[in-house]
Order: sequence, then C-alpha cells, then structure tokens
Amino acid sequence: SPTHHLVHLPEWSQLLDVDAVNAVLHDIYPDGFFAVGGGGDLVLEDTSTYQSLHLDIGGPSIHEMKEPPGIAVNFLLEDLECTDGPTRVVAGTHRLAGAAPPPLPQEPRHLKEGTLLCPLPAGTAIVRDLRALHGGTPS
Repeated sequence: SPTHHLVHLPEWSQLLDVDAVNAVLHDIYPDGFFAVGGGGDLVLEDTSTYQSLHLDIGGPSIHEMKEPPGIAVNFLLEDLECTDGPTRVVAGTHRLAGAAPPPLPQEPRHLKEGTLLCPLPAGTAIVRDLRALHGGTPS
C-alpha cells in the first residue's frame, strides 16, 4: 500500500477490534482512543545485524506526558523464538526525557540481549508506548 496502512483489508481491520487489546487500551486511555492506521512490521530472514535503538515518535515534552502520545500494537502471526529477530524494548525509557540511545557500536551488551521480547506464541499482541527505545535484532 502506498500509505503503508492495510486497514482496508478485512483481515487487518479485524485487528482493530480485539477485546483483550481494547481492554489494555481502555486502561491506558480511560477517556477514549482512536486508531490512526494499521501497517505491519516484519523480520527479514537471515538478518545479521541489530537495528539501532530508536523512538517511533518525537516532539517537545513527549516524555512528560502522563498518557502515551501513541501506542503500537504488534500481533505475532507465527511463534517467535529468540533467534527469529524479535523486537528489543528498553523498559522505562518512555519516561526518560532526552535519553538518546548510544550509537549501535557502543551499545552495552545488556541493551542487546536483556531486552528481547521472546519467546512468544503466535497470536500474542505486543502493546508498546511509542516513546520507548526499541530496535530489531538479528534473525
């Protein structure tokens, strides 16, 4: 899709109305929320490098907001083992204003190995604050 969104496809639009995910989102946003898209991330086979840690959102004072300015929900289509290129997320960084990640070559090992979201079964929904530092891993 030219917009990188796929909610015009029935199998993607169904993901916008999953009871368990809606319950989590209602806890985060008690006054309501709305979906702003529906794209997809994937892991390329035989990727040998890490993706640099990064945020998926920016702007002034995003880390001072009580509620997240945005949430990503990733659904696993297959079982995800730790050798399959799982996402790594650095806990607590959604609240660290100005916390620039170190350049990839200087990243400490614990940011590469101690932050993996794996193993996880197919059907898992990963709910992530867009302010959290995260990146991809080798597969």
